[in-house]
Amino acid sequence: MKQIFALALLSAITVAIVITEKEDDEFNSFAAKFNKSYMNTEDYNKSKSNWKAQVESVAALNALKTKAKFAVNFTSDLDDD
Repeated sequence: MKQIFALALLSAITVAIVITEKEDDEFNSFAAKFNKSYMNTEDYNKSKSNWKAQVESVAALNALKTKAKFAVNFTSDLDDD
């Protein structure tokens, strides 16, 4: 039983790492496309978090299947302030 749990945990960690790497790649592509640069790790992580929230919002809006099409743009990593 412990071996099954350990294997399941290892699988979940592996999936989480792959998803995180994919997110990092997508965010870095976004940053490159719009010539973004960040002052430090904190700024990078905050901008990535903002971008991720926008990506999720865009996906939810596009799932409504309206005539409008939503997409991220050069401001997608900015916060509301």
